[in-house]
Amino acid sequence: MTALGNTAANAVWEACVPPRRAKPTPHSSREERERWIKAKYEQKEFLRPLNTHPPPQQRPVERLLMTTKRPPTGDTRFKHVKPWAHMKDY
Repeated sequence: MTALGNTAANAVWEACVPPRRAKPTPHSSREERERWIKAKYEQKEFLRPLNTHPPPQQRPVERLLMTTKRPPTGDTRFKHVKPWAHMKDY
């Protein structure tokens, strides 16, 4: 679960890392890791610009959904569940 959270967070915070910029490893110097963290979180250098929209297959949630196994067509195990039944009409 934590790995999935880190993957989703990194898909946002590291969406546009330039190819010339290598992510530090656990063996990198402290200074190198600090530069990366400041660039990533303080300067927000690697965030995708707000005005661009990646195709659905590149968005983290859609990518996750595409790799998730779905029940076969005709699966009626949850057919009786009405997800909005608890909500009142307004």
